[in-house]
Amino acid sequence: MLPVLPSVRTFHLLISYPLGPRPWLTLFNSSSYTTALNELLHHPESNVLVVHGNQDEFTSQAKYKEWASELHGNVEVIEIDNAAHFWQGRSGQQLVAAVKKWIP
Repeated sequence: MLPVLPSVRTFHLLISYPLGPRPWLTLFNSSSYTTALNELLHHPESNVLVVHGNQDEFTSQAKYKEWASELHGNVEVIEIDNAAHFWQGRSGQQLVAAVKKWIP
C-alpha cells in the first residue's frame, strides 16, 4: 500500500477490502499490511474511500461495520445494497457512480 505523498494530494480507494481472508491472502504476514493500512487511514492528509457491498462473500457486513466504526480522519465508507465482492451487474454501475461522486 502506497503512503500519503508529502507534496502531492493523493487519494486511496479500497474496494471490497478483504478483512476476513486477509491473513490467508498475505501468507500470515497481515501485521505489516495492518500497520500500513492503519498509518494510511490515520494520516491527517489522507483521502480514503472504502466501498463495499452488503452481500460480500469474503467479509461480512457486520465485520465491515465494526471496522468502519473505528476509522477516523479523511475516510469515507460507502456500503452498497445487494452488491457482492465482484461487483457484477447493477452493483458495478453503483460502484462507478460512488467513485465518480467522491473524486474531486
